[in-house]
Amino acid sequence: MSVKNEINTSSITEYIERYNWKGVGTHDNPILIEDNDDLPQYLLFKTGEKYIEIKDIDIGGIIFEKCQNIILEDSILSLVKLKSCKDIIIKDNLIRDIKIILGANISIENNRFHTFFNIRLFTIIMFMLASISALMFFLSYIEILYFLRESAFILLVVSAVLFFIDIKEKKNTIFLSKKYRNNEFVKLEKLSKIRK
Repeated sequence: MSVKNEINTSSITEYIERYNWKGVGTHDNPILIEDNDDLPQYLLFKTGEKYIEIKDIDIGGIIFEKCQNIILEDSILSLVKLKSCKDIIIKDNLIRDIKIILGANISIENNRFHTFFNIRLFTIIMFMLASISALMFFLSYIEILYFLRESAFILLVVSAVLFFIDIKEKKNTIFLSKKYRNNEFVKLEKLSKIRK
């Protein structure tokens, strides 16, 4: 059985027992939600003041509504949305979009923001390049298509280079849009000054 899309103060206690999540939701012993196949693609948290750490998840999005004391780290998400939240830390994630609607003491640190180019698309591109390369190499044994051998080799090299760039390090910015290459961190101070 998978976790329902909404996790609130009463249901989280049930999930702690059912999925063996560590912690009880206090400052000294926060609830730890880690890489878990049972999580749905989108989650809505309404957990009040419970202390929660969410780590190493890869889902579509998370919405925190009237939450406090949450740490979200080392995850891949398309959307993180905060509504009336405080004391939230979002760090070391790969995120497409963050939306904040009324909040206080929200820390966003060391996140990378991706636009069009995400991990799944990157994997598909590498797989397609390697497959096309193999097909071209196979077809190059036909006498009139011998020129495909060089093309297959070039595609294979490009695929290998892209693969090594991807696994080199998590903080790689080569495939990020120019907008985020030099400024990966959200500057909340500037936003708050503009609103005042």
